[in-house]
Amino acid sequence: QFLLDTSTFLRKMVRTVHVRDTVLATLSIISDFSYAWKIMPEYVKLMQTYIKKDPKIVLLLRAIFLKMVSILDLPLARINQCGSEDILSVSEYYSEKLVVFVRSVLDIVPTTMFDMLSSIARLTRTTLHVLPFKFERKHFKEHAKLD
Repeated sequence: QFLLDTSTFLRKMVRTVHVRDTVLATLSIISDFSYAWKIMPEYVKLMQTYIKKDPKIVLLLRAIFLKMVSILDLPLARINQCGSEDILSVSEYYSEKLVVFVRSVLDIVPTTMFDMLSSIARLTRTTLHVLPFKFERKHFKEHAKLD
């Protein structure tokens, strides 16, 4: 059984090594994310809603932002191949678009943070009373929030 499994894995490895350039090109086209410039703005509100519900989602959005960075590769590679001097201006253009998108998505973070701080301040102002720094032990039950 071990030899059969090893043989199967070796055959798969050989097939993987002999992948043709056409297959690699097809995979590149399939994984191309350049259409995202048109689609991603439609998802900003949805992403902000998820961030508002669970702030840890921001860490997961990192993968989306990194994939969007890969969008820059294709146009810049083509411009670089033709030897154009416009590579700097095109790079700045796409980088600016990416920064604007990331800012629009993460714009909800400070808003949510200040909403939380506001609710904490409201809670301390309305339900919690000010405790003296020092008080006698016999007054401990008066200051305790047992209910």
